[in-house]
Amino acid sequence: MKIQTYAFYHREAADRLAPKKFVDALIATGRFWRDEKGLINFKVGSGDYVRVSSGFNLQQILEDGEALIVTGDLGASCFSTLWLWASSRKHSFPRLNPERPYNPDAPPGVAHVPEGDRYGKGGPR
Repeated sequence: MKIQTYAFYHREAADRLAPKKFVDALIATGRFWRDEKGLINFKVGSGDYVRVSSGFNLQQILEDGEALIVTGDLGASCFSTLWLWASSRKHSFPRLNPERPYNPDAPPGVAHVPEGDRYGKGGPR
């Protein structure tokens, strides 16, 4: 499988379509996903995923050159910008487990709390 390249240039970073182009390039690799909590994951192997939790993690993955080769104006600001683009468009990544509910560990909303317990023991203030 041929590894795709993405050219990053600071002069093009202000283009409003640049984040979409970058995230589309990540999605086209078939190795970047979004889990049920809305966090970005990278496919390391068959059935093995690692969470991309920071710009440093994304920088390590991209510098490794396994998924996507980044060319152009490389530097610390390059990877910071790419991380901002990826994290701001994380809703664009395909769902890793679409059968799971979204954000399963979230506490129930107010509608699921009994009437007497809505305000705590002291009642409304």
